[in-house]
Amino acid sequence: MNRHLARHALMASAFVLAGLLLVVIGVRGDLEPQARAEVVVARENLTMMTTRSSSDAEAVFVMDNDNDRLLIYTMRLRGNRGRLELSERVNLNDMFRP
Repeated sequence: MNRHLARHALMASAFVLAGLLLVVIGVRGDLEPQARAEVVVARENLTMMTTRSSSDAEAVFVMDNDNDRLLIYTMRLRGNRGRLELSERVNLNDMFRP
């Protein structure tokens, strides 16, 4: 009798967990992290994109198409709020060289 009850309890909890997983997938769309561009502006030789880079920071990606460079600026939303700092400079030719 106890084995029968334990088996049904385990099956019920498995169904509940599967249902919760389906709800999470339905709300988020999938389980993979997603990058979302909030604002993208392209003018002449520059392309700029803003996005949230962490829970307390936003980033501005600036691509200089003439010089093949990507500049990444970050701004904290807490603490040093309002201070835009260059966090990385990337030479795109070096990244995509065969």
